[in-house]
Amino acid sequence: MIERRGYFAHRGDPDASIEAWEETGFEAGEVDEWLSARCFDPDAAEDMDDLGITIEMAAMRTGAGSGGYVDTVGYQVAAGDLGLEEAGELVGVRVASASDASSGARHADLAPERSRYGRGPMTRPDALPLSGV
Repeated sequence: MIERRGYFAHRGDPDASIEAWEETGFEAGEVDEWLSARCFDPDAAEDMDDLGITIEMAAMRTGAGSGGYVDTVGYQVAAGDLGLEEAGELVGVRVASASDASSGARHADLAPERSRYGRGPMTRPDALPLSGV
């Protein structure tokens, strides 16, 4: 399933990707749905799920975030271009900010920097940037 999704789904190492998805505890069908939502980072999927951002919400397309492109919420969170707090606001889920003293809640991954898995860029190594576009 992961290999057929291409490079973004495994970043050149399908075995490590499979292991990382297994560690999340998601069933195979759920992994497939997160990948369909273009969330290629298992840690991002797990964080969104923990915060109440559903797969359907993660599949919503948006131009928000720091990347300057339109893609799914799941993709942008996984790529580090959209923080969890902003993603939650976009889809209508309240996410406790790191400074939310009233609840005492704190989530280490509210900032876009993320992931134990796939620290490499979300760009295929054979893709060339388009100039003048």
